[in-house]
Order: sequence, then structure tokens, then C-alpha cells
Amino acid sequence: WLQQPRITPENWDTVPPTGNDVIAITDETTLATIAVTLQATRLYVTIYQMYAVASNALTGGAPLPPKMKPQDVNTIVTKSFLSGLHLLLEENFPTSQALASMQITAMQLARLASANDKAPLWAAARTALWQLDFLRPDDEKASQKQLMLPRLAESLASKAIGIDANNITEADGGTTTAASAEEYFVFLETLKRQGKLEE
Repeated sequence: WLQQPRITPENWDTVPPTGNDVIAITDETTLATIAVTLQATRLYVTIYQMYAVASNALTGGAPLPPKMKPQDVNTIVTKSFLSGLHLLLEENFPTSQALASMQITAMQLARLASANDKAPLWAAARTALWQLDFLRPDDEKASQKQLMLPRLAESLASKAIGIDANNITEADGGTTTAASAEEYFVFLETLKRQGKLEE
């Protein structure tokens, strides 16, 4: 049965809220152990939902569990995003739904990132552009997303590029760290999508 195509359940992207009835598992060791078993049985949607529930519980404003450090939160949110990327590789998976859910996770990552960490900003900008590529014609909010997502991507990408201009360190004698080609490419793509490339 493992060779059969996976069937995506309805409302897979509706992550249950945590509360009295739902207790999120937030211990990274426990999550990783469960994920290994789920991965062996190709239950990738369940892996994503598990990390998404933990991510939402840890970034929702409630006090962190005892002994949990901020870097532990960052690790779990990162794994939530990466498990979403894994879903995109699955055949017959609803890509537009996955990307919309991943956008929230990417924004959480960008919020948690340190001042010099540009990767979450790039991931959030890139995810917004991917959403544009996979907009469904029957999406009621397609026109709204076509206006909003390029602006969001531009804002995030420009912050990633702008970080480099201010990232002056004493160790390298006061030189700036150059942004990667991919970071500039994403920024230019956001301008192109809005017809701003000639400005």
C-alpha cells in the first residue's frame, strides 16, 4: 500500500487551534522521533500538520514551555516550513493551498530571525512569488492576491538586500557583506512582476 498515491484529506491546511482540547507537542526530540516514523510511512501531510501545530503554539504569544529556548522555537518553525516544501514535491498535492499555509510559517520565521539572518526574509519573499505562479483561476481572492503578493515579496526582498548595506563588521575591517545572487534575483523579480524594473 505504500506504493499507492497519497490522498490529500479535505481541510488538510486547517491547523487545529491549541487549547483545552488540543495540546500541542512542542518538545523537539519527541517531534523528531514521531516524524521519523511518519516519514517511513510517507505520511507527509501529518508531518506538516504536526510541526504546524507546534509552530503555531510556540509563536502565538503564549509563554514558552519551561526550559525551551528561543533557538528551539526557531528550529521547530523552520522544520514546519521545510516539511511544507516537502509537500510541494508530492504528486497530486494542492500546491496553492500548501503555499498559502507556508507563507504564514515563512513570515513567522522572518519575525523570529536575528538582524543578520537574511534566509527567512528570502524564504518569505520567494514563497509569495511561488503563490503567484500557482494561483488558481477559481480562487475568489486571486485578483486581490495578484496585487498584494508582489508588494509583500518586494518588501521582504528589499529588507534582505538592505540588511547587507548595514551589516558592517569589525572582523572584516568594516567591509559590507555582499548579498547573494539569488537574493538580488528575487528582489529584481518582485520589481519585474510590478512593472518597476525600469525605475
